[in-house]
Amino acid sequence: MKSTMDLESLIYNHLKTGDFIKAITGDIYKIERPANSLYEDVVISMLPINNLQLQTGVANVNIHVPNLLINVNGVQQEMANISRLKQLFSLAQNELKETLIDDVIFNIQQQIFFQEQESSYINIRLDIYSVNILN
Repeated sequence: MKSTMDLESLIYNHLKTGDFIKAITGDIYKIERPANSLYEDVVISMLPINNLQLQTGVANVNIHVPNLLINVNGVQQEMANISRLKQLFSLAQNELKETLIDDVIFNIQQQIFFQEQESSYINIRLDIYSVNILN
């Protein structure tokens, strides 16, 4: 049986050794991002995975990008850096779609955008499939 930690590590190592890591200003993390990061970071976390013969689960890959500071009528405001988020999503999508590593298949299920203070992020949900040979 693969654990959620095994699968987080698998996705982490895949992104760390590909071209995507070269494109971001920060780093890739498991479970949580460093507090007050000012960089483009990626956070990988798993939802529960079953223990059936075909293990299925869902992973979250969050791509964080600092917001832009813009001046509107003399007032500074934060605005999501949509063009950078789209660019990084495109790069991540190339590395995450229909991927087979160590008898584990993952594929993009869906994607959504979240805007927060200081940084915004794209959440990519991956479907995970792994053959679990029971002894």
